Order: sequence, then structure tokens, then C-alpha cells
Amino acid sequence: MRTALDKLRSAWRRHPTVVTVAGAVVVAAGLCVALAGDRAEFAAAFGAAPIWILLVAGALQVIWLGVRSETWQVCVAGAAGRRSRRRRCCS
Repeated sequence: MRTALDKLRSAWRRHPTVVTVAGAVVVAAGLCVALAGDRAEFAAAFGAAPIWILLVAGALQVIWLGVRSETWQVCVAGAAGRRSRRRRCCS
């Protein structure tokens, strides 16, 4: 008899896009709830930050995402992995 956890894991493997979107929605909702009371303070802080700092922070996030992706690919290839970047590693 399969446990509830096994069923949940199976659903995650069958529907990875749905899980990703649901996770993003939960995080966005959490941020909205956390910042709801401090909206004016958040807007003031965001407006006070120089645009170049915001652009540099965004660029660093994009660069780091690329570095992590390439590092993962090197690790998988080093372990004699044969999966492409688009497939998930399911055991």
C-alpha cells in the first residue's frame, strides 16, 4: 500500500510545471502578506535606491542563475550522466 508521501512524490514527478507554478504563487502570496503592512516603507525604500544598484542586482541574479546551471551540467557530465538539460533526474 502506497503512503500519502509516495503519492505526493509521484504527482510531483508527473507534473513538474504545475508544482513550479504553484510554488511561485505561494512565495508571491507570502511576500504580499509579509509586505502588506509595510507597503509605504517598501515603496519608499525601493524608490530611494539608485537605479544602477537595482540594475546591478538584477544582472548579478541572472549571471548567478547561468553559473549554477552550467555548474550542474558539468557535475552531471562528470558523473557520466547522459541526461539533457531539459529532463529531470528521477530515481
